[in-house]
Amino acid sequence: MTGMGMDKTLVMETADLTDLGAKGDHEWPRGVAKPAQRSLEAAGVTRLEDLAQWRFAELAALKGMGPRALVAIETALARRNLALKDSGKNARMGA
Repeated sequence: MTGMGMDKTLVMETADLTDLGAKGDHEWPRGVAKPAQRSLEAAGVTRLEDLAQWRFAELAALKGMGPRALVAIETALARRNLALKDSGKNARMGA
C-alpha cells in the first residue's frame, strides 16, 4: 500500500482497529467509515468474507473507501486467512 502514499504509521495505527463488532452480518472493521459501509451494502456486500471475491481497485473505487478503510479491510480479511482477489503488491502496481 505504500504505492498509494500511505506510510507505515497509518498501517500500524489501523491494524489495531480491525476488530469486528458483535452485532449482525453488517458489522465492518473499525476504520471503515459509515459512507464506505453504505457503499459496500449498496453493492450487495453483506459480510467481510464477501470481499474475498473483489479486486482491490473495485473496492478502492467505492464512494467513501479511503486508505484507512482499505487497510482495515485487508487486515481483517488476513486475520480470517482471506484476501482480496488480487492481493499482493504486483497486482496493485498493474503487473
